[in-house]
Amino acid sequence: MTNLVIISGSSRKESSNLKLARILESCCNAGGAQATHIELESYPMPIYSGDLEDAEGLPSSVKALQAALQDADGIIFTCPEYNGFMTPLLLNAIDWCTRSETASLSLSAFAGKSVFVASASPGPGGGSRAGTHLKSLLMGIGCHVSPQALVIAGSYGAFDENGEFIDSTIQQRAAVQIDQFITFTKKLKSA
Repeated sequence: MTNLVIISGSSRKESSNLKLARILESCCNAGGAQATHIELESYPMPIYSGDLEDAEGLPSSVKALQAALQDADGIIFTCPEYNGFMTPLLLNAIDWCTRSETASLSLSAFAGKSVFVASASPGPGGGSRAGTHLKSLLMGIGCHVSPQALVIAGSYGAFDENGEFIDSTIQQRAAVQIDQFITFTKKLKSA
């Protein structure tokens, strides 16, 4: 079975990207994958600092997140857009997870993984600028980024009170793209 991890770059309770992550988790499970939704606030970590890393090593929360990522066949990110870029929360988690016990670069949590990027934003671009930056970063640390992306523009009006898509065509598009990502991940894993 394909093992996927879903990470949202937002910790806001009513975040469109947390809602999107939950929907994509359901799509993964319906598509035959085992999906685990990781909420970054469950892994509290300081802002990355080489001095802190040298003095104290990797925080236990970073080690736990690295282990979850290393066990995954693929990763799905839901990425909010802050001033055209990914959130500091998400960037900090990625920065920490590229470090090792020897205070050096380690890409083992990411290298060779398949990745799908989705974004939701109230603006007309749907977070696509942040998604583009995130894809570039992930390719630079050895990920195989899916060429497709799920972008939800006007996100404040995209979800109902239960956190589901109001428009069934968006739900169908999400399901199809996740099925394609599962296939992409399986092919990559068997290569």
